[in-house]
Amino acid sequence: MFLDKELLLSDEQALTVTAYSTNTIDLAANRKIWKGRQLYLVVTVDEAADGADAAKTLRIEFVNSANANLSSHVALLATDTIVGAALTLARAPIVIPLGAGLDAALRYAGVRYVVSATFTAFKLSAFIALDVQSNV
Repeated sequence: MFLDKELLLSDEQALTVTAYSTNTIDLAANRKIWKGRQLYLVVTVDEAADGADAAKTLRIEFVNSANANLSSHVALLATDTIVGAALTLARAPIVIPLGAGLDAALRYAGVRYVVSATFTAFKLSAFIALDVQSNV
């Protein structure tokens, strides 16, 4: 799978509390580059979480905003709650089909990581892909 730097939202981003992705996608500059093809948000665990405590959870939201820092965002899609113990290096990538999600009227897109309790830092990478690699 090839990655486009412009579609990389987080690159081994350390998380301890709720945060936005380090990078955003400017949809005014990149609108419709996918030409009707299915897009996916792919999130990988780069450093395992200290998730033995069941109160520590993560939810990943794909968001749009009029602001480059993603403030005042609108959540377009979200994962179910993921228990911290499941955020291991052996975990398969988290793949969210975006469908028409990038057609929203707001200019910027990114990810919001919603953390329920403070973690000791773990790291995630997130990017938009046209195809999802399968080892099957």
